[in-house]
Amino acid sequence: MSARVKFGLIAGGIGLVLTACFSVVMGCCGPLVALAAGAAAGYFAVKGEPATSQSEGGKSGAVAGAIAGALTLVGQILGGFVALMVTPSLMKEFGNYSYGPLTNQGSYWFGGTAAALCFGLLGTALAAAAGFAAGYFSSKNLTPASLS
Repeated sequence: MSARVKFGLIAGGIGLVLTACFSVVMGCCGPLVALAAGAAAGYFAVKGEPATSQSEGGKSGAVAGAIAGALTLVGQILGGFVALMVTPSLMKEFGNYSYGPLTNQGSYWFGGTAAALCFGLLGTALAAAAGFAAGYFSSKNLTPASLS
């Protein structure tokens, strides 16, 4: 298994758990976790398999970041579903019986799922970009003169 896949899966697995936990409380924090996971995956991927140029390091980092971002997308959706299931019972507990989603279930679930998916896709894009940047800037630009 290449370093980019290995570190993408490791950072993505950690990101999946963290994103699922943060998404239950506040869904907009998920892309920030994905950003950190993508940057970590890109950095360690380049350190695991050194690149011959900065552009190759960026490519390796982007692949690792995209893998990590895809796993954080799964965490974002899982956390969003848990939040959607818990919110109505919390609102009843606090005495707010006129809570809108309790009267219109279809729009509640559609809107909540769409929001989780949007935040998850944003996180995936940020993770891939952060992986590219981390891979690019942590690679040394090897020239023929520096090799001799």
